[in-house]
Amino acid sequence: MPPSAAPRLATTLLRAAGGSAALTLTGVAILLVSPLGPDLLVPGESSSPHAAFGADCGACHVASKTATKGILQGLSSSALSLEESEKCRACHAMGNDGLQAHGLPPHALAERTRSAERAVLEPGARRAATRALLHPPRSPSGEYACSLCHHEHRGSGADLEAVSDSRCQGCHVVRIDRFAHGHSDFDGYPYERRLRIVFDHRSHIRKHFLARDTGPAPDACTDCHAPDASGRNMLSMGFEDSCGGACHGAEVEGLGRVGETGVPVLALPALDTLTLAANGIAIGQWPADSAISEGTLTPFMELLLASDRQVGRDLDQIAGLDLLDLSEANGNELAAVGRLAWAVKSLLADIAAGGHEALRARLETVLGREVSTPELSALAGALPQAALREIQERWLPRLPLELRERAVGVAHEFDPMEDAVFEPGESVVEDWVSSGGWYRNDLDFSLRYRPRGHRDEFLRSWLDLAARTSQTPGVRGAAATFAALADPEAVGRCTKCHSIDDTRSGAVLNWVAAPRDSDARGLVKFSHEAHFPLLDERGCQTCHGLATSSSAFLDAYAERDPTVFTSVFQPLDKDACIDCHSPVSAGTGCLTCHEYHAPRPRTVLPDAPLRLPVP
Repeated sequence: MPPSAAPRLATTLLRAAGGSAALTLTGVAILLVSPLGPDLLVPGESSSPHAAFGADCGACHVASKTATKGILQGLSSSALSLEESEKCRACHAMGNDGLQAHGLPPHALAERTRSAERAVLEPGARRAATRALLHPPRSPSGEYACSLCHHEHRGSGADLEAVSDSRCQGCHVVRIDRFAHGHSDFDGYPYERRLRIVFDHRSHIRKHFLARDTGPAPDACTDCHAPDASGRNMLSMGFEDSCGGACHGAEVEGLGRVGETGVPVLALPALDTLTLAANGIAIGQWPADSAISEGTLTPFMELLLASDRQVGRDLDQIAGLDLLDLSEANGNELAAVGRLAWAVKSLLADIAAGGHEALRARLETVLGREVSTPELSALAGALPQAALREIQERWLPRLPLELRERAVGVAHEFDPMEDAVFEPGESVVEDWVSSGGWYRNDLDFSLRYRPRGHRDEFLRSWLDLAARTSQTPGVRGAAATFAALADPEAVGRCTKCHSIDDTRSGAVLNWVAAPRDSDARGLVKFSHEAHFPLLDERGCQTCHGLATSSSAFLDAYAERDPTVFTSVFQPLDKDACIDCHSPVSAGTGCLTCHEYHAPRPRTVLPDAPLRLPVP
């Protein structure tokens, strides 16, 4: 070719290429603005869950001049993909950390990572880089776009939740060739914490159920446990079906107790009235002399009395005194005891006159917050006005007059009420309220509450309130109330079975065997119902074998850390799963046993405004 022909050929080719490009762009533009445009832009049919959006691309996609996916989509973070993820969250509620790895806050994910590394990497093993070479793209704040794992436009039957093992291992750099070779042992699974209900399976099965020494004992695990509606979780039967009846019902009701079956709530504490009178401390009528009674100030009253700051200071001053013997008390301490006596009288008169609202006012002052009507109802325990007026008329008949006269400065000498006779037969005996309720005890001048069986609302509400506030500075009496009710031998025996966990927000009583919230789950999923056909003659013990000893089981409950425990069951062995879970049978993919989203996304319930149909 002549030298002069080369430039002409190059020019011709460039013009042809430019013309072809122009024609192509013109054709594409014509097609896009034509009725066929929307169909041409859709890269594939939507999946069934999103088919209702039809050709409305804006339902899932956004247009942005500054946020483009670019040619490195899939390798680098895309602002546009993150913007479109907000479209996903308009329908799928994922919480504040929904776009973080596994939907977990960074600190929670870091703790799981450390735990996984301890389980997978052998001691002394050299730790490689913590990130894969091509780590999945994420934003500077650590957020991942939904489209990283959920790929649309692959047909109506596509499974949007399907994620390949290679995608999981983009972050999990410890490679697992096969479930049988490479996957770590279960390391104590599934027992991550102690049982919320203090129940020693080994002891009950060996000592009671098989021995038949407690009446109608269970014959099988399924007498107490059953699968939930999903078949994934096993639920515990209620107290009445599995624990009450001939076994523990009488304990809760107080039958067989050596002492009282009711807990003292309001009382006149026994005082060394002789010493008070000898020192000129006038307290008016007071039948609870130390010579005839040994009643004490109840924790409930201590909490309610602390609504008066002066009484709170007096309680601090006399904290170390023996109120039954005040012979060694100094003048300031005796004066504080005298003021306490009048404060107790005022409390009884206040509640007798003002009822539940008077109780609410004192509680709100002590707690520093509002007390709702449902909470007040539970804490009041249906306290009847007649009971308050009865104890006032019997123990302190001149109380209303005394308080009126004291308000105008009239002094009242000590009146031991020697003419009043208080005998055991005159008390409303506790057996009269065998099904629960309030009764008076004239022996220690107390108004007591007897539980109304299992799940007693009064005891439970006071336990919850005292637990939440026992460590709160300034809430006097809460710790003492909690200590009194949380004793395993206390009336109701609540904490004999219901364990207590210490949390950052205070102590928590575990009233149920397991939380019912489906979001409160880990990253491991397991369906019990799917495995029922694989059980042998041992039933549930095919997988949940009893430990050889349970001597340390109860010891762990002395502390309130639920993660420190000794299980009465043997941990599951990976070998028990390998026979079925192979590439040719039950499958070994990551998502066979694992979840990605720790809190599972839920469908957003939009506002539903009230509207009348247009006629």
